[in-house]
Amino acid sequence: MNSNHCDEEARNASVAVLESVVQSNRRSEKLIADFSSGFAKGWAWAVKKDFSTALDLALASRVVKGKKVAPVMTSGSLFTFSKGDTLYDTPLAYSDTWSESLNHITKSLEVVSATSCEIAFEGYVEAQIYEKKDGQLVKTELFRGSQNQFVRGLIIGF
Repeated sequence: MNSNHCDEEARNASVAVLESVVQSNRRSEKLIADFSSGFAKGWAWAVKKDFSTALDLALASRVVKGKKVAPVMTSGSLFTFSKGDTLYDTPLAYSDTWSESLNHITKSLEVVSATSCEIAFEGYVEAQIYEKKDGQLVKTELFRGSQNQFVRGLIIGF
């Protein structure tokens, strides 16, 4: 199986979990992202494991046959990306120096305004997207939408 096929499977699995938790408004033991490499596997954007809280990944207690058992990691739909969150299109963007990172980045985005999701409220994100032109990152478009739409864009691209 080639890497692109694995990435597509991971991306599709992430979209399926996103749709499930948003529609049901219930936590899922299926995780929205596989962070085994430190970044969300298969996603269009290099989302670091550091964003687990913003992606509403959290330990949740379980009850099996009436007894509380060990907590398990779960995905929810209360996303909390916030102003200042900055993401790049490649894990290589997180190099030691900015000049080294800039050699690898073709796109970046910065959240310029946001409200968190709450029960029955999808929150809001406004993010400036930048593309590299002539060695510099320049503003190209502005994303405006719900936290749910923003997460979907991180998975499949804007």
